[in-house]
Amino acid sequence: MSAEAPDQRYRVRSLERALDVLEALAQGGRDGLSVSELARRARMSKSNSFSILHTLIARGYVADQGVGMTRRYRLTPGLARLGADMLSRDSMTVAGQRVLESLTEQTGLTSRLAVLDDGYVVALLRVDAPGPVQLSTYLGRRELPHCSGVGKAILATLADDEVDAIVRRIGLPRRTPHTLTSAAALKRQLKLIRRQGYSFDDEEDHEGVFCVGAAFHERDRATAGAISVSGLKSGRDDADLHKLGAIVSAHAVRLSQELGATVGPR
Repeated sequence: MSAEAPDQRYRVRSLERALDVLEALAQGGRDGLSVSELARRARMSKSNSFSILHTLIARGYVADQGVGMTRRYRLTPGLARLGADMLSRDSMTVAGQRVLESLTEQTGLTSRLAVLDDGYVVALLRVDAPGPVQLSTYLGRRELPHCSGVGKAILATLADDEVDAIVRRIGLPRRTPHTLTSAAALKRQLKLIRRQGYSFDDEEDHEGVFCVGAAFHERDRATAGAISVSGLKSGRDDADLHKLGAIVSAHAVRLSQELGATVGPR
């Protein structure tokens, strides 16, 4: 198929509205959204929102709870089943799962695989670290790229003008006192990441938590995404982080090779 933008004549407005509703609910949290909240987020009338919601309920993708003014709507596992079917057939996720399992086994840390989606980072796979302490990481949720290990690893593979475009659109919001909030500081760090082959999130997204990431590539050497390990920062020094960087980078190379990429200088 052509990579050109789709012809506007063939876009189905009612389908776009339904997708707007699903995306709004996905960002609505565990408590779901009321019709009024949903209409505001999706930028449509309450009557349109109500009609779409009841169609999605009939198809099993949305559930409602409560009555009257307290009624709220949330997504069901139906969408997750669709996503799981796609992931089970995707070579990146099949190979990625094996690599993450190896990475967690070797490091004892939670590992993730993420891709870039419209400038944001979205985690597709996760392997939790053994033990009672688990990090709160979610799959399928959009995350800021400038303050995560996977995000910065991916940004480092992009041209400067592509990074600039993402920063202009999303900004550099401060998540913790350690978050990079200037474009100049981010670009300096991206240059370092390109040289060493791995990235650090040093308590930049969540205080007390670190992340080490590295990008991987597909057959045409385009960046496919990044993998990472995360854990509690307490008791770890810079030497520990660089050791982890080498391990994560080696696993990213392995994943790239499994996806058919030729790893080496361009």
